[in-house]
Amino acid sequence: MKIKKLKVEIPFKANFFFMLMILIFLAQAYMHDKNIVYLFVFFVLGIIGSNYFWLRKNLLGLDVEYINLQNPFAKEASFIHLRVKNQTKTDRIDIHIDDVNFNILAFEEREVEITHIFKSRGRHKIPISKLSSGFPLYIFDNYYSWLDFRKKVIIYPQKRGQSLKIFLAQSKNIYGERDDFKGVREYIEGDLISLIDWNSLAKGKLLTKEFEFLSDKQDLIFDYQNIKGDIETKLSQLTKWVLEAKARELEFKVKVGKKRFYSQKDSTKNILTFLAMYGENNG
Repeated sequence: MKIKKLKVEIPFKANFFFMLMILIFLAQAYMHDKNIVYLFVFFVLGIIGSNYFWLRKNLLGLDVEYINLQNPFAKEASFIHLRVKNQTKTDRIDIHIDDVNFNILAFEEREVEITHIFKSRGRHKIPISKLSSGFPLYIFDNYYSWLDFRKKVIIYPQKRGQSLKIFLAQSKNIYGERDDFKGVREYIEGDLISLIDWNSLAKGKLLTKEFEFLSDKQDLIFDYQNIKGDIETKLSQLTKWVLEAKARELEFKVKVGKKRFYSQKDSTKNILTFLAMYGENNG
């Protein structure tokens, strides 16, 4: 969106005392017939007029675009990425977008990252941001424009609950029925305690025993119905397990009512989007 119109904030106290001082100087110049005071007052008023001109020029014509949103999880810091373009020959100084400030030179563009916390999962509108500047004098006027991108994003449930490590330790059968001893390997977080080679620990290494299996391991299933708590607690737990399983490259299934997701064919984004919109899409 291109900045074509600006609003103005006028700090009352600063302007009130300034105008009061101007009036006092004018009164003194009139009573004592001091041309030098008149010149001083007109000089100051000229500076204020120039400030008004530069304030507006510093913001008008800037182009701000929404790029993307990173870490779209409820109750966590999400990062809104914007691209600011200055397609003019004038450098723009001390530009603010919310709490982020920057300079942008002539014919330059730069990315700006704004932090925002979405309080709940679901479909949310990108929050309206404030583009402003007080350059060059910072005391008389402050011009600004609201940035409303009219863009909606999906915010996933909060990542909260029992770790996948504990879940795996409680689900021994997912590994299948053990047969012959195969060897040892380095310990990976989430390995069953019963498989740890404790003798290796005495030598300064933590290893895990590996076995051949007589039968295929059972599926790793994350079942909404088997999780204790309210709806948000269950969705947060599923979100945490899905992300941790994906990071460990484990195959899994997600069951939410009659809905089924399979990690081999359903993307993590699709699974998390379903969890984010649960209730609206009747789960």
